[in-house]
Amino acid sequence: MKKLLICLLLFVLAFPLIAGGGQEAAKKITMNVIVRNYTLNQDAPYKTAKAAMESKFPNVTVNLEGLGYDDSRNKTLITVGANQPLDVVQLDYIWIGEYAEGNVLQKITDRLKSSDIYSDTIAQFLESSQWNGEFYGVWINTDVRIIGWVKEFVAAAGLDPEKAPATYEELVTNAMKAQKPPETYGYFFPLISGEATVERWLSPLFSAGGKIVNEDFTKAAFNSPAGQKALQSYVDAVNKYKIIPKVAFESEEVNQLMLNKRLVYCFDMGVWEEVSEAEWPQERYKKVYGFGVPPKFEGGKVATTSGGYELGIPRTAVDPNMSWEFIKLATAVDNVKDWYIAQSRFGTRKSLAKFDQEFMKANPEYAVRKEALNYTNFAPWNPEWVKMLDPLYTAIQKATLMEATVSQALSEAEQAVNKILAE
Repeated sequence: MKKLLICLLLFVLAFPLIAGGGQEAAKKITMNVIVRNYTLNQDAPYKTAKAAMESKFPNVTVNLEGLGYDDSRNKTLITVGANQPLDVVQLDYIWIGEYAEGNVLQKITDRLKSSDIYSDTIAQFLESSQWNGEFYGVWINTDVRIIGWVKEFVAAAGLDPEKAPATYEELVTNAMKAQKPPETYGYFFPLISGEATVERWLSPLFSAGGKIVNEDFTKAAFNSPAGQKALQSYVDAVNKYKIIPKVAFESEEVNQLMLNKRLVYCFDMGVWEEVSEAEWPQERYKKVYGFGVPPKFEGGKVATTSGGYELGIPRTAVDPNMSWEFIKLATAVDNVKDWYIAQSRFGTRKSLAKFDQEFMKANPEYAVRKEALNYTNFAPWNPEWVKMLDPLYTAIQKATLMEATVSQALSEAEQAVNKILAE
């Protein structure tokens, strides 16, 4: 009897703690999530993730805020800098290094490696979501550059309109043969004062075996034989072969030029994203345009580039466990599928292959872009990358405008970039 009374007494004393623990577990949580504005134009991925999160955790309310590119970055930095609550952010992968160094994001290494996401993610995308050996983001979508062409111009030149040029050398030959300037030019890559110029130049740089920086992001590596070969190909395309229109120095927008049939070939083909499927059924689109994996230099390797977005947990997250739950729900392949179809987006998970037939039905370029992912590379994601762009695109412009030799232009850029990296 005495033992029974003692047990009852212990239960009575412990009950407030048990009840209190339950109340704490059910504590109301408001999660603030910053995403890109266009992602809220349909339910997937974030509205569906919000609904799933609030259903799974009735004590949680998710507030989604859609912002433009610069605004999303600025508000993230300001909010975390002011130590205000912010639970999940969508970020351009090139900010990973900056956000990690600046203590904007929390490490998610243990969470990621213990989840199915880790083994399901394509290897090169895992690499670009870490900094100094720690993971800080989970990819939600990517893109990948391909080459496109107007089939009627290629056919009129006596070439196979269904076949992509296998090498840059073949591309130049085909472009010269098929163009009729000033009405149509043979090829296009941007030469503006901006990131697009550098980002597009990375593909020939990587094809030649080059890189932008060394492995630990401390020294410039582009002033190499590979870098000189890649830049010389640009100089020759503009000045020797004259296959690049002058508008390349004014705008990066290639899709309208392709729609208006002012080009034969172009890098970073994206016309399908610009047209209405009601006006451009796939049959018509594939009859007018060809598309393929980018070429390589003779003796080089096939190489293209990708960009895209990741989700991270800010330092000021109210409950990082709940932030991780939201990231898992938002990036789940079943959740993102409809968004990828609606906006022609691409994912980084191997298990997305189960939806291949649906993706191909919705996007005529899907199979080619999926193949191109096997050859993709990335711009550096170190904190200094944005500062490095200016000397890099300046070098490309000076060389193509014949204001400096390739060697001089790259040497000047190398000095400037090394100074930036040493700061």
